[in-house]
Amino acid sequence: MKEAEQALCGSYKEVATAKNLQRSPTMESKKKLLIDKIRQLEHQRNFQITDSTYMDFSLRWKWLNNYIEE
Repeated sequence: MKEAEQALCGSYKEVATAKNLQRSPTMESKKKLLIDKIRQLEHQRNFQITDSTYMDFSLRWKWLNNYIEE
């Protein structure tokens, strides 16, 4: 059990070190953009479920945000 704890602790330290090395302004801004996009999509999904005017809203939202559909 003690060996497992030490191995887990060592793995955690390696991951924490790797995360700290990866942190940079560009990485943080990319993460923020990704989180914002996820929230936007979640909001649209919830809106679609509750409101019949979802398509109008969605089209206006895309136009306002210069959204390009792939």
